[in-house]
Amino acid sequence: MNAENICFSIGIPVYNKKKYLDRCISSVCGQTYKNLEIILVDDGSTDGSGAMLDEWALRDERIAVIHQENGGAAVARNTAIDHAKGDFIVFIDADDFVDERLCELVLQKFCETNSDCILYEHYIVAEKDKWICAHSEQQLSWETGNADFYKRLFGRELALIGTSAWTKVFRTTLIRERNIRFPTQKVGEDMQFCLIYAWESKRWDRINKPLYYYCQNADSVMHDYNPAFENEIRIQMESVERFARERGIFAELESAICCVQLRDCLTMCKYIYMTSRNMRDTIGKLKKFTGESFYRSRFLGADRKLLNMKYKVFHTLLVHRQAYLLTAMMHFYFRRYQ
Repeated sequence: MNAENICFSIGIPVYNKKKYLDRCISSVCGQTYKNLEIILVDDGSTDGSGAMLDEWALRDERIAVIHQENGGAAVARNTAIDHAKGDFIVFIDADDFVDERLCELVLQKFCETNSDCILYEHYIVAEKDKWICAHSEQQLSWETGNADFYKRLFGRELALIGTSAWTKVFRTTLIRERNIRFPTQKVGEDMQFCLIYAWESKRWDRINKPLYYYCQNADSVMHDYNPAFENEIRIQMESVERFARERGIFAELESAICCVQLRDCLTMCKYIYMTSRNMRDTIGKLKKFTGESFYRSRFLGADRKLLNMKYKVFHTLLVHRQAYLLTAMMHFYFRRYQ
């Protein structure tokens, strides 16, 4: 691999993120590695984001702006894939930002390992604080495309590997050759993309340095009840099962899949907490949720040996339908992110 000729495609979907755009795009344009194409996809913004993107394109010739009707983040990312000409592709959310050495360090790792995917750590940035998520001192590498990898992903190494596209850099050619795209479901599209990409690849490696800043913004938190949201969670949970069944590995992975589905149950609990009127309403809804057969049949099947301490506690509360303690757990979680 001739490192001097390598190009990174940076895909950034944008929908009504005007107040964060300068921070995000500046962090990309300021990369120490300069051979980039920056694809800004305006997904039908109505807050002036599109015009701001056009202004950025005048300032940096590496930027291409694509304006399209609103279709969601998955559609916008697929648009970036369709237009990408680089050897590797990076996805960044418009309200986040990245370390200036991201592309430089990722390229070094690709050259050292010839990997199909490079992962990196990330900061979680709240209003008054930031912290590293899932730091490790070990040099981590995985052989992918097999059931054992998914056992590790769905179990204790979930936090280390992750299922978010923005903690990874992918080979553009592999995406194209295998026709891998983000599904248009509203929840879990990153996970589906990463699961399929891992099946089609051979090796993933990780950089033990936080290179991405994931920002917890007040306007991105769920506040309003949306009856379609629970349906999207169910689609996400079923899509993981379908992925395994289609590849003949479901029986081997069933208890591990139940473990990763605990994360979807946690998302539902957070959603119930944020959209409930008061504590009594929260407790009542959580009590009902923990008794619903769709969810209960899945979290009861989780292999506790694959869970870390946080999820063991959460699993216990679900199994015993401890709605009051689940409410307290959600309260603690959201206080931490303020």
